[in-house]
Amino acid sequence: MRNLAEFALDVISGLGASYGDVRILEKRNQKIETKNGKVGSVDELETFGIGIRLLAHGSWGFASGDDLTKKSVEKLAKHAKEIAKASALVKEKNVILADEPKHTGEWRTPIKIDPFEISLEQKVELLLKIDEICRKVQGIQVVLGEMGFARNHQVFLSTEGSVIEQ
Repeated sequence: MRNLAEFALDVISGLGASYGDVRILEKRNQKIETKNGKVGSVDELETFGIGIRLLAHGSWGFASGDDLTKKSVEKLAKHAKEIAKASALVKEKNVILADEPKHTGEWRTPIKIDPFEISLEQKVELLLKIDEICRKVQGIQVVLGEMGFARNHQVFLSTEGSVIEQ
C-alpha cells in the first residue's frame, strides 16, 4: 500500500500540482448469524480503494477508485487534475493552504486475538453452543446470535511529507 501511495505522489508531482495527498484503504469485514440452532448467514467482504486529492490551477480536484494498479492510479491522478482545472473556471479566488508542518505517525488498535486468524468453523461452533444453551431456558422461543469483525488499514501520504498509517 505504501509503495503505491508513494507512486501516486510521484504522479501528482509530475502533473505540476502545488499540493497533493493520497489515501489508500483496505477494509475486511466478516459477519456470522445463527438462529434457533442453524447458521443463518455468513458474509465476508474485502474492499480496497484509493482517493487522490490535489491542488492545481488554484482549485481542488479529487478522484477515487478501487483499481489499485499503477495504470489506474495514473489515470485517477490525471482525472483529479482535470477536475481541478474545471473547478478553476468558476472559482472566485485561489485556494491557499495554511502553513502546516508535516505529520508522521502510526496507530494500531491493540488486540490480543486476531479474529481473522480464528477459523470460521470455530466461530460458528461457538455461536451454536451459545444458541443451544439459550434455547434450554424455559420461555425462550427465538434465539438469534451474531458475530461481526472488521479490520481497516489506511495509509495517508502528502506531497508535504506527511505519512500516517492506521
